[in-house]
Amino acid sequence: MTKEQISIIVDMYKDGRNYTKIAKDAGTSVYTVKRWVRLNRDEYGLTRRRNLAEGTGVNSYSAELNSSWNLSLSRKYLVKAWGEKA
Repeated sequence: MTKEQISIIVDMYKDGRNYTKIAKDAGTSVYTVKRWVRLNRDEYGLTRRRNLAEGTGVNSYSAELNSSWNLSLSRKYLVKAWGEKA
């Protein structure tokens, strides 16, 4: 990774650009940009774009509150052994 590519990645990442745009401007692959950001996050002060503590995933507590589906029961059905009652 050249210093110019690093500068492009850091600046664009901090501006909130997506990985595809960053990779195109840096002249590298999306996978390379994602991996570089993950490995150099602390050194360059690159904050995570999603807060995992908030639980932004599909099965997060806030998703359960905002959903009309019974996600708790759905999760039980997805992880139960075959033939076992939920």
